[in-house]
Amino acid sequence: MKRKTLLQSFIVHNNRIKDFFRIMRISLFLLFVCLCQLMAADAGAQNAEIKISQNSMTIRQLVKEIEAQTEYLVVFRDQDVDVNRIVSFNKRSARVTDYLEEVSKNTNIGYRFENNYITLVYKAKAIEQDKKRITGKIVDTNGEPIIGANIVEKGTTNGTITDIDGNFTLEVPEKSILIVSYIGYAPREIAVGNQLNINVKLNEDTEVLDEVVVVGYGTQKKSDVTTAVASVSSENLKNRAAVNFGEAMAGQVPGVLIQQTNGAPGGEGLTIKVRGTGSITQSNDPLYVVDGYPMEGGAFRLLNSSDIESIQVLKDASSTAIYGSRGANGVVIITTKKGQIGKPSVQLNAYVGFQQREKKIEMMNRDQYVQWFIDGRNQAWLDAKVISSDPDQSPHSINDPNSRRTLYSGASSQYMIPDGTGSYKYNFLDPASVAQMPDNDWQDLLYRNALMQQYELSVSGGTENTRYTFSGSYTSQEGIVLNTDYERFNFRTNVSSKIADCLNVGMSLMAYSADGTEQANGKDSPVLYALNLPPIYSLYNEDGTYGSMVRNPEILAGDVANPIGIAEQVMNKRKRHGWLGTIFAEWEIIKNLKYRISINGGIQDNINKKYEPSYVDFDASKAPRPAKGINERWTDRDWVIENTLNYSFTLADKHSFNTLLGYTTQSHTYEHMKGEARGYANDNITTLNAGTMYALTSDESEYSMISYLGRINYVYDNRYMLTTTLRSDGSSRFGKNNRWGSFPSVSAAWRVSDEPFMRWANNILTDAKIRASYGITGNDKIGRYESQTVYTAGSQYYNSVGGIVPASKYGNPDLKWEQTKQTNIGVDLSFLNGRIMFVADYYIKKTSDLLSDYNLPSTTGYDKMRVNLASIENKGVELSLTATPVRTRDFNWSTTVNWWKNDNKILDLAREDYINSAWLIAAGKPAGLFYGYKNLGVYEYDASNAWTQDYKTRLTPVFKRDNEGNVVIGLNGQPTLEKYLNPDGTEYTGKIAQMKVNGVVAGGGDVIWYNKPNENGELDGVINSNDQTELGKANPDWFGSWGNTLTYKDFSLSFNFYVSWGGQVWNDLKRYYCSWGGNTHKQTPEYIMQGWKYPGEITSWYALNSKQRKTNNHSMSLSDQFLEDATFIRLQSVRLSYSVDPKFLGKTPLRSVQAYIYGNNLLTWTNYTGYDPELSGGVLTPGKDSSKYPRKREFGFGFNIGF
Repeated sequence: MKRKTLLQSFIVHNNRIKDFFRIMRISLFLLFVCLCQLMAADAGAQNAEIKISQNSMTIRQLVKEIEAQTEYLVVFRDQDVDVNRIVSFNKRSARVTDYLEEVSKNTNIGYRFENNYITLVYKAKAIEQDKKRITGKIVDTNGEPIIGANIVEKGTTNGTITDIDGNFTLEVPEKSILIVSYIGYAPREIAVGNQLNINVKLNEDTEVLDEVVVVGYGTQKKSDVTTAVASVSSENLKNRAAVNFGEAMAGQVPGVLIQQTNGAPGGEGLTIKVRGTGSITQSNDPLYVVDGYPMEGGAFRLLNSSDIESIQVLKDASSTAIYGSRGANGVVIITTKKGQIGKPSVQLNAYVGFQQREKKIEMMNRDQYVQWFIDGRNQAWLDAKVISSDPDQSPHSINDPNSRRTLYSGASSQYMIPDGTGSYKYNFLDPASVAQMPDNDWQDLLYRNALMQQYELSVSGGTENTRYTFSGSYTSQEGIVLNTDYERFNFRTNVSSKIADCLNVGMSLMAYSADGTEQANGKDSPVLYALNLPPIYSLYNEDGTYGSMVRNPEILAGDVANPIGIAEQVMNKRKRHGWLGTIFAEWEIIKNLKYRISINGGIQDNINKKYEPSYVDFDASKAPRPAKGINERWTDRDWVIENTLNYSFTLADKHSFNTLLGYTTQSHTYEHMKGEARGYANDNITTLNAGTMYALTSDESEYSMISYLGRINYVYDNRYMLTTTLRSDGSSRFGKNNRWGSFPSVSAAWRVSDEPFMRWANNILTDAKIRASYGITGNDKIGRYESQTVYTAGSQYYNSVGGIVPASKYGNPDLKWEQTKQTNIGVDLSFLNGRIMFVADYYIKKTSDLLSDYNLPSTTGYDKMRVNLASIENKGVELSLTATPVRTRDFNWSTTVNWWKNDNKILDLAREDYINSAWLIAAGKPAGLFYGYKNLGVYEYDASNAWTQDYKTRLTPVFKRDNEGNVVIGLNGQPTLEKYLNPDGTEYTGKIAQMKVNGVVAGGGDVIWYNKPNENGELDGVINSNDQTELGKANPDWFGSWGNTLTYKDFSLSFNFYVSWGGQVWNDLKRYYCSWGGNTHKQTPEYIMQGWKYPGEITSWYALNSKQRKTNNHSMSLSDQFLEDATFIRLQSVRLSYSVDPKFLGKTPLRSVQAYIYGNNLLTWTNYTGYDPELSGGVLTPGKDSSKYPRKREFGFGFNIGF
């Protein structure tokens, strides 16, 4: 195994750190500029110059001049300030502070600046006000203490929070005002005065309790939302330790399917689908909007779960239409945490986890493999016909030596059994020799217990005018497969400031740098090799090479390399880094009329470097071999400028309006380069220039978009709500004849619970709302130049001179948006003041003008043209029930049950129905429909392949039996046939017909395939592609989840179950391992133990020697033999935490301390025999398991500390 030196490791790691700190330096520079501007603005206000009309005036006159010429309001008490006192000044034009200093010098009056106020006091009070210690208790209307309530001295950052008993202690001046607040309660202001003990009762605030949700380009009270919007809070996210927030979201939002289809470290194999699939050829990923910035991708790497305040998923077309052409697949709006008023708050979060393989696939051990090998070779030998050149013309016997078998063609791979002679090292027929063989379980050697750790540090705080937050994190994850890992640094900052009563400005920056080691998926993956290589090879040979079929033909020759050798010797490194920045300003032009501009930009860089050394063995390729290196890089640059104008007003106390107008522009560039070199001089230098350049390609593209948008929200009497939106997008991606698309929507809601006729139910039914919406959205996620004819270079030459020629696809100038029309009906119910909440939605989602390839006649000179012809429909139901069954002072239990289903159907295609490998693509059928051969069983004898002449009835053979009733087998290995019986038991006297497969009559041990009738209902008795039929669908019938949180005093326990019910998995991995009967590959024990071995055996598995047969038992592209139930129930996460009582932290710098243990993917209940039944795949071709990186089980511990 080649290992990097310490110096090499340091250089690689150091370069990554340099990149990360380069990003940090840029971030800190931008932050410094922003803070300087804020401080300059504040200082500028204090240093504002004013002009006075005379050199001597009263303090009252000076106050009037200051208030008239600046934004300051001067406040004082009459008993403290003699406003009629005359003060002389040397200048008639000076700074405010200069005049106040003159007043201070000549009088006993001092001053201080507080935000937009100037306070005049006695000098002694200006210098230092006496503070006193006050105590108190904060309770709710029931007298129960409120834990964690905020108590802040107004106008300062001086504050504290209540302990577990609701008590607090704080030192404040006598004339101060306390602001007492807590989520869900109306805040109160309390004048301190001469009080030393202050007890405060907070009342529930219906507006505060009415959750505010983030929607496109704004926020709304949840009670006023008329569309299908689901929320995930930071509380829900923190209950699961995860590499990215997508993993933590899984199962929490009905209608949103989140699948971890690849268990490799870093969580890059995550897919999210909102309400099914809306496109059959283009991307189905939702749009991610991070703090208002619509992203093309990379959100999972930019943010940790702890950075997120809330996530809203916009599901119906009315909510997503405001994003127009990018909203067809749903919108995920992510709001990050912002700084809050108060002293700086420091938060340290950390967890350490241990990962392991969740499941092991049962394979043969050494003894099972050797016995199977002997049986398979013997069966193949018995089936072989005696050749004329064989001196021994007797029937074949399992006792025949290799000297006879070697006379037959293909003997070494079909008939011969290693006997320890000649080139063979071991004698498979001698138990003592077999006992000397290795017995390696390659899965146990490939997989490992792996370490996972994450550390996060954040600082946040602010004043009434400026708020800030900074956070940084480090994530390190070893993979459960050898030589796989992932490492990521994250940095985030957000600063906002109110520099005037009407103007807010701010900036945010998110950056990451990630580095990982990967393994290939599919044919050349270590995961596949570990299931393929027999256990009889050593891990290492005496010369240090890895043992395998390729390397050790003396044991048994074959074409399978060592999985550990592949994992440890092949280099596959990936580095990603990127940043996303936003600068914004919000100007309140007049009351409730706000203009906002945001400038957003981002870069995503993805670099992959692979190197296959000359000394590594591959499938059917023994080293030394030419080394191969590949370097590939993808770079995306994106910027968005958004301008919005928002106006809110109320008429006659009952008519509430909120209007939005907007204009946005976006530009995106993409660059890609790939180089490949071969024939390296040595394996120490792996850069491309160290080898001979084999291939070099590069491509670039760009697109831009301009959008206009508008929305009107209207609420009448808090009972009737109406929302309309309209967005118009112009995109360079589409044809010049259809460059613009318009996407309108309308939604309405009726709060039934507020009607007079519902007052009788108010004690039970807190809120009831019926919603309905309809909208049109689009999908612009297509190739940049699909509407244009593209030219290629380097493929055509004339007189050795390269030329430029058109590509095979003809550009379509009429290409337009894929368009989704969606209708949604929903109901929101709240009972017992929110103790029970129920949400239900039903939707119909039709997507038309789907992009598909249309075949062109060869006379045009082109093969295809992209057209808008296909359409697909999704229908579904979503249900969510949240309840708090128990809520006492010491114990609480909250639970959420989600259930949803989605059924899709292809309405139209751009072509005739067709078969794509093992899937039927047909109008009127669901996407993901398996199509193949139906297995009806296995013929017991050759004579069992007997049918009536029309092939509609299978006959039962009757054989000669001995006195014991046993079937008598002749010397030819077959029984003596006496007659055939009909299904009713009568004798059949007609002509016998036999099924043929691949032109050969099927016999004992062959599969009984379903013979599909033609359009006239006739059967032909020939099994071919015409006999393929529908076998079932890949997509599950429904999904569900059940989440619970139980708290007892300072302890909290949360656990979540996830259910996927129905659907099928094509276990192509099993098919692969059951396709080599009689050969050398390792097989599954199920096949070995149940495979047909002798005439008369009743089994559901075909013959072990099917490799030597022409009847295609094992090589059909898909048969229902390899379709398995995809149903599973998973214990997704468990977390037990303990929070230290705040009263024990009173004399420490700690604000909060929490410790926890956790587990993820602890148990999965399923009948599926592969690694994991949760699979994704293409829209039209889902559900195929070809063995990707397996899912991991994880458990660990962590802590959260606040300072």
